[in-house]
Amino acid sequence: MQNIVCDNPAIGEKLLALSQSLEAAQGKKVYGYLKKSTKTQVDDIVDELAKLPKVAECYAVWNKLRDELEGYYKDTPRQHLPLSQQKEFRAIKNLVIQEAENLRRNIFTFEDTDMVEKYDEALPATNDYNAVLGYYQAAETLGANHVTQAEKREALQTLEQLRDGGFTMAAHHLGRAWRDGLGVLPDDEEAGFWFRQSAKAGNDCSQYALGTLLQEQGRIEESMAWYRQAAEAGNQNAQYHLGKLYLQGEIVSASDKMKENAEEKM
Repeated sequence: MQNIVCDNPAIGEKLLALSQSLEAAQGKKVYGYLKKSTKTQVDDIVDELAKLPKVAECYAVWNKLRDELEGYYKDTPRQHLPLSQQKEFRAIKNLVIQEAENLRRNIFTFEDTDMVEKYDEALPATNDYNAVLGYYQAAETLGANHVTQAEKREALQTLEQLRDGGFTMAAHHLGRAWRDGLGVLPDDEEAGFWFRQSAKAGNDCSQYALGTLLQEQGRIEESMAWYRQAAEAGNQNAQYHLGKLYLQGEIVSASDKMKENAEEKM
């Protein structure tokens, strides 16, 4: 179910109506705190979702297994309730509310919540086995939870030495350290410096990381430039975020700008 696309206009309309109701809702945006009329809207959406073939199939299998289980100690057959009334699946209601709230706030993030930064270990040609081993060990140490801050600071020094020796991806890990506070206090300026060093060397993961950092700072045009470079190199995260910026209207294309300028002169 996680990989299916829900193309259902009825559900879309109901989600839109729910998002409008949430606009006026007071207090927490969770099922238990909503008015009865808004709860009914949520229930309707859940039951509409239950009609989707894949969901209906899974719910039928669950009901069958539950029937078999309760049949061992109950003589009367259990009632098959609508999905919205099945207490074991109450969490679905709050997930629906969350999506409606995202819709209300123009946040289109259905598939990127699990998106993680990916990078390739692009190492220069070298016969120095110890240097290569040191690079991997230092990069691994930064992300480990069981090592001390002192060990992470030592790893940072190793990465700086390796970067000076031509290991361009070492700069990426230094950027991660400053961005995420690994062995140092978080510093976006330092993170940007190191990501930029690696990005200029052609590492698409750093181009993407620099793009996200700049986007968070509101520097959209710079962010877009680095996203584009990473996207052209095949970085799927960058491709996604670049498309998302266009979807949300954060970026105006060059052709649109030319059109706007022409209209202003008329």
